[in-house]
This record gives sequence, structure tokens and C-alpha cells, in this order.
Amino acid sequence: MNVLHTADWHLGMTLCGRRRDKEAKEFLDWLAGVIERESVDLLLVTGDIFDNGSPPSATSQSLYYRFLTAAAAAGCRHIIITAGNHDSPPAFLEAPREILEPLNIHIVGKAGAGHPGGTFLLDRPDGKPECIVAAVPPYLRDRDIRHSTPPASLLMKKPYRSAKGGSSPSIRKLGKPHVSCSLKTGRGSL
Repeated sequence: MNVLHTADWHLGMTLCGRRRDKEAKEFLDWLAGVIERESVDLLLVTGDIFDNGSPPSATSQSLYYRFLTAAAAAGCRHIIITAGNHDSPPAFLEAPREILEPLNIHIVGKAGAGHPGGTFLLDRPDGKPECIVAAVPPYLRDRDIRHSTPPASLLMKKPYRSAKGGSSPSIRKLGKPHVSCSLKTGRGSL
């Protein structure tokens, strides 16, 4: 699995009172190009999609959704985004969940009781398990940690059976853990 990790997009950022939308667009275009050139399978975005907690501008939202479309079109099979401290309230990022999840784009804004959580079992193109990702938003509150449970989607997933009739793979059978660095890609199995 080829993994790309990035953080701190800060769409909608201003510098000295001037909006930086042009630079944000150039960055996202560049990132979509990297995803296509490097055949990235999994994009992990760890927080701060937007620059502040107030609702982002229409331009910032358009850049964000156009990028997600471009990344999916470039062949990125899985996108997982966690909210950062600037992405407040986290419900804003999570609002389009039902639209994005069929595209294998998962948003984790917060953790806690009554929340779907951020543990994902990602499949290969043939439908067999490839890796497990635990996406935990930063700045967890005590109540988030004490009341967190695995999502039903992971617990209810049908177990994988090998062609020889073997049982479900364990995490160990999925391979060694993989950690990628910001804006660098890495090949390997999880």
C-alpha cells in the first residue's frame, strides 16, 4: 500500500490581511498530481483543513471538495481525514459523511459515545483486508477517551476467509505497521 500523509492545509488562510486562495489551489493541484504520479492508495490528512473555527468561505469549501474529487479520480482508493484544532466545530467536517463514505472518503471530527469512531478496515481492490487505520482526532477531551468504542462497521464486517478455508486474518497476518512522513509516500504493507 502506498501511503501519503499530510496535515495543516489551512484553506481560507489570510496573511497580512490578504486571502491565500490562489496558493491553496496551487498546493491542492500539486498534491493531486503527487497522488496520481505516485499511485497513492491511502491519503491520511491529520487535521486543520480550514484555517479557523468559523465557517469556511465558499471558495475554501469549493477547493476542498474539488480536491477530494480530484484525488479519488487520480486513483486514491482511501482518504481518511481527522479534524484538527482549527476545524471547529468538528460537525462541519463530518456533515457530508453519507455522501463521502461511498467514495471511500472518511472524516473523523471527534471521538466518543454515540459517534461512529475512527477505526477503519481498508480493503484491497479485490475486497480482501489490506490494513487497519485508527484515525484519532487530536485534542481529545477526557470524556471522548472514556466513552469511545469501536465502530459497528468494523465489528460487523464479514470475516475474510482464505481460498483454503482458513479463518479471518489477524493484524499480524496483515503485515508490519507502516508509518509515513508528511508529504512523502511510502510503499509497504500494514
